[in-house]
Amino acid sequence: MWFWSKSSRCNRDYLYKASKDDDQPIPGYVVAGLIDNAAETDEIAYDIHKACIQMISSNSWSRKMKGLKLIKAICESGNHAFRKYTWDTVAHVEACVGAPQRGTAMHHSPLRATPDAPKTPSHFPPHC
Repeated sequence: MWFWSKSSRCNRDYLYKASKDDDQPIPGYVVAGLIDNAAETDEIAYDIHKACIQMISSNSWSRKMKGLKLIKAICESGNHAFRKYTWDTVAHVEACVGAPQRGTAMHHSPLRATPDAPKTPSHFPPHC
């Protein structure tokens, strides 16, 4: 899979390795490299986010999972620009992975949350 990037500093080799359509996990050095790369500028973070969205939009289940895991890892690293881009595309991500839509009966299913589940602060996106 090839990714177009307007930023010349976006590491396309890491994006290529992360998006391989196989059952192997993304190597740790690739995830760490993309986290560091996304922290450089907001433009690079946006390009990496677009690449993750392309991975999630793929028909390949392994590529979808890799894209979701990469989004999770970069969000957990504390990159605020990447978190903002992810928050802006939550509906698209849920549609691509087949998550139940907000407001539907399945979304409010008792199997999805227990009564004593910890509450997440409202200022954090629920998917990061």
